[in-house]
Amino acid sequence: MLTLPSSKLKTLFSPLALALSLVIATPVLANPEHGRGQDKNQLRHVLAQLDLSQEQRQDVKQILKQSRADTGLIAEDIKNAKTELFSLIHADSWNETAVETAIQQNQQTKATLALEKASGMHQIWLLLTDKQQAKLAKIADRKQEKAGAKGNKKSKGDKSERSREGQFARLDLSDEQKTTIKAIKEQNYSQQQQAKETQKAFRNAERTLIASTEFNDTAYLALQAEYQAAHLQQAMLMAKTRHDIWNVLSAEQQAKALAQMEERNIRT
Repeated sequence: MLTLPSSKLKTLFSPLALALSLVIATPVLANPEHGRGQDKNQLRHVLAQLDLSQEQRQDVKQILKQSRADTGLIAEDIKNAKTELFSLIHADSWNETAVETAIQQNQQTKATLALEKASGMHQIWLLLTDKQQAKLAKIADRKQEKAGAKGNKKSKGDKSERSREGQFARLDLSDEQKTTIKAIKEQNYSQQQQAKETQKAFRNAERTLIASTEFNDTAYLALQAEYQAAHLQQAMLMAKTRHDIWNVLSAEQQAKALAQMEERNIRT
């Protein structure tokens, strides 16, 4: 567990630190390459509201340029690892050792990417004046209110989950298949909920650290190490669930599902 002197806790959990975490935090390790374009556009939109000076804009531009150069190289490795894991998940038999090895290798690469992005976000935070930080806090308040309102509608389900349900609906599942898939999901439900809470805890800790004076590579790597086992357990659970569901499908349904994935660029 990453511990800090009590004198630093007030700074670490200050409203402005949390404001930064709500607005420009990095994605979690679970899938940092997902939505990179969206994250970049969101960051630009937020920074545009802070009345940055010409010097600040140039500094931010340089930080983002270096970040893109670093993450571009790493992202290719992640893409390759994702392709390998895809093949293992959609195989006829479950190879736990191979899946775990692939996930661990992928996590190491993603950890490097997450550190690069977190470092960039911290550098941007340090560029802001007190006035700009205060303005950022107001932006964060608005985003938090929207997030709260969205959370109240959680009963509608996760977007990715609804997407998968829609995919299944187009595969003409039999009643027996539906029952089997439902049982697989229910069997892992409690573990999945626990994993979500762990991911949420990591996300909050990551965001707060980025916005603190305590941020450095060592502190960030220590935070990653603290949650590494939990991330691996979650990834293994998700992979096994997907594998089991995949093998409920007939060969014809699998071919149809693959075609749908290709259309939606899921595989790559």
